Amino acid sequence: MAANGSMVIPGRAWSVEAAMGHCVIWPGAAVPALPADRYDGRAYARELVELLAWGVERGINGIDILHGERGGYADPGGLLLEDEACRLGLPFAVGGHVGHCFPAWIPAAVTASRPELCRVDADGVRRPTGNLCTADPEALGRALGMLSMLHDRHPAARLLQVFPDDVVGGSWCHCARCRDRSPVAQYATLVAAVAGVVEARRPGTQVGFLLYHDTLSGLPEPAAVGVSGFLPPNVYALFAPRERCYAHAIDDPACPRNQAYWQHLVRAASLFPGRVDVFEYYGDTILWHYFNVAIPAVIAADLQAYHRLGVREVQALAFGSYSVWAHGANLAAFAGLSAGQAADPDTAVARYASERYGHRAADCMVTYYQALAAAQCGYLSMCDYPEEWTCDLRGVGPASPHYSAHRERVATARAAFAGLPDLLAAAARHGGGSREAACLHAEQVSLENARTELDLLDLRLAIGERATAGGAGAWTEAETAATVAARQGQWDLAQAVPAEIRGQAFGALAP
Repeated sequence: MAANGSMVIPGRAWSVEAAMGHCVIWPGAAVPALPADRYDGRAYARELVELLAWGVERGINGIDILHGERGGYADPGGLLLEDEACRLGLPFAVGGHVGHCFPAWIPAAVTASRPELCRVDADGVRRPTGNLCTADPEALGRALGMLSMLHDRHPAARLLQVFPDDVVGGSWCHCARCRDRSPVAQYATLVAAVAGVVEARRPGTQVGFLLYHDTLSGLPEPAAVGVSGFLPPNVYALFAPRERCYAHAIDDPACPRNQAYWQHLVRAASLFPGRVDVFEYYGDTILWHYFNVAIPAVIAADLQAYHRLGVREVQALAFGSYSVWAHGANLAAFAGLSAGQAADPDTAVARYASERYGHRAADCMVTYYQALAAAQCGYLSMCDYPEEWTCDLRGVGPASPHYSAHRERVATARAAFAGLPDLLAAAARHGGGSREAACLHAEQVSLENARTELDLLDLRLAIGERATAGGAGAWTEAETAATVAARQGQWDLAQAVPAEIRGQAFGALAP
């Protein structure tokens, strides 16, 4: 596929979770930590350093280190990545979700005796979880103190990411001072205050303002950010269109869902002139789960759109070796195209295929990835769903008239998947060394698990379809048992893949 415009972006970065042991990957699970036989934090840290080196070879020139629930404390992956970024002279950001870190910003021992520092939920109950009350001077001051300490612990960081809680339509404060303030206004109050503090302590430090879920519009009331009505100039927007449609480019005029997201980004470009970054999900283990998503052509079109709009940096979320296994074609295409090392997605994928599977199998693997992308288009298509529908491929969302059509697309995709094993078999006949053979076998496993995931997606859509028609929206015992059995089968099949290919993040995909 030929490129129709420049795809080069000044900033090309990985965005990584510095540790996986606290992450929840399977919806409905509540896993505070993964058992030692599934997750080795030190091994994951080494994977992240290797991922950075792999990316730098392909044009990656920065990294966003998300410390998540630990609030920036000593995640081994984060510290190793920071050292490596400094050694390579790469700019990096630190931070993560403030809401998840609430006990760190205002310790539980304090909120237990001072419940007035907690946010008030929509029912009027004080909650020591979620986003803090930014209208309370003491709560805001305590958060600023902890964020200042985080800022000081990373003196070489270019940017401090201050994310709100990762939920939709919740975790905001509804106290008397906040109930008439939008989520964007509550969030903007915190970000503006943080921006002032870090500028005073270390001039030139930037602060991220996440455009995501409840804050996607980026339009706070003027009172939240000062008389000018704008956030301070050291605040940079980070546009994160997680629930967009990945079957089409972000600016595709024929995709209503993406057009809604695109308009948010265009608006952000006017609100944050020259200060817009994009957080993309091209290698997201959480979003894609067991799907081996390959969308290089969509990535190329995205980059053209982001380039035209003047986006400063595009980040691709990745989770170490597992993301390379399941979504390596995406990550390679993103890095090569955004850096100008490849002129079109097929060239980028061909280089990746040659390096991973051997040069004799490269042509077959390019054909395979093209066929995989074509087959996936149907189930990835979210065009019909309105913007307020904020679910994804992993779970059943609210009632929607679009589940039936989505199931038809899944059936079409399942039929198209039937021919993909033959393409992998053709690549395998071209030989290669033991490493190349192991990578090919891993792709065969990934494809088989994706075919199972299609069946599970059809089941989830069927449950949503049933609920929309007025039936039971809850899972039956048989549906739950079938899902658990399928997940166990996926897990068992993947154990044949070498650990160094499978990666530590795979341990979070609980069967």
